[in-house]
Amino acid sequence: MTDKKLVVGAVLPPLIVIAYSLLFKVDPITTLLHLSPYFTLSFFLAYLASNAVASVRDALLAKVPYSVAFKARLLGNAVGLVIPGALGGDLTRAVVYSKSVKLKLDEAFAISTVSAFYDVVIGSLMYLLLLIVQPKPLDVIFTLVALANILFWLTVIGYFAGTAGGKKNRLERLIFEKLQNYPEIERAYFRAKEIIKTKNSPLRAILFSLLTVAEFAIQATPLVYLFEYDYLVALLVNQLYFVSLLVLIPAGSVSSEFALSTVLPPNLAISLRTLELAAFALGFVFIKEINLKHLQEELRRYGEVFKRAQPRTGG
Repeated sequence: MTDKKLVVGAVLPPLIVIAYSLLFKVDPITTLLHLSPYFTLSFFLAYLASNAVASVRDALLAKVPYSVAFKARLLGNAVGLVIPGALGGDLTRAVVYSKSVKLKLDEAFAISTVSAFYDVVIGSLMYLLLLIVQPKPLDVIFTLVALANILFWLTVIGYFAGTAGGKKNRLERLIFEKLQNYPEIERAYFRAKEIIKTKNSPLRAILFSLLTVAEFAIQATPLVYLFEYDYLVALLVNQLYFVSLLVLIPAGSVSSEFALSTVLPPNLAISLRTLELAAFALGFVFIKEINLKHLQEELRRYGEVFKRAQPRTGG
């Protein structure tokens, strides 16, 4: 069943692009060929440059070499094409960090989650602040998506950071009473809380937020070509596209095409979407950074716990 879901996740984005092209009678190949080669080149360069800036933040967070953070970010983006949410890009980055600096997987995943927190919250806030530039009726849909994500992440990260280092609260006691046979899971949970707290000190939060703003600002630069060199509109569209990817569908299929269609004609919307998918797919060149043997060894620690917890049989 898992393999089938992965196959569906992998083929869904291109299928939606094809369906969109047929619906609006757009030839995506011809449209791409008609784009200025300077725009196409600048698009891919801006994608790499924005991820290079984000990798500075990731390297500081995870305390890994910059090259490792950069590869992890690109590969995480690529895996996110197939598996949405935390189990896609965030887990992929955690696996690469864990392999590089011998972190436990749960610690690396906590760090990767903090990185995702800045992307989602800062990216969504930028979108909401930029709505004044060119408001449209359909903005209400993505406004709700942005607000929901901001509220969710602030609540989760705030709870973890605010309760780290203290005794178990009532909710935690209830949960871990039911998981008393799984001590490794309990230890991983409290390690994650400590990591999230220490990685979000006030000075760090300011630095990481500024790096995240720079990430998105660079990412938007090629779009000025599509909007008569109006940078604020280009940045708004960039953030709109980002928010559309927060819908938990592989690669934001359907939601991203819909979002781009609200601001661009069909031919440009499909061209931009195709370029985005191609840019994300570049990360697959680092697929060997995912060491399945290492991942199995990390997960085996939790598997042994579950094995011990199974009821005994026989006399």
